[in-house]
Amino acid sequence: MWFLAAALGDAIGGQTYRLTGFLSLTQYYLVLGGVALAAGLILLMFVRRLKALMGDEDVAPGQALTH
Repeated sequence: MWFLAAALGDAIGGQTYRLTGFLSLTQYYLVLGGVALAAGLILLMFVRRLKALMGDEDVAPGQALTH
């Protein structure tokens, strides 16, 4: 999964760089920053749901989960 995420990020980054043909570098980086802020705000809206899906359990280091 780790390598798939890295490959997907590289592919998306390569495709978005093509926007520099239409936008100046300043506009390009402003668009990237705006998309990152929007994604962060969307994730912030779902924090409670994400915590519930992850199972908010406190486990001491070295202690195994008992599921």
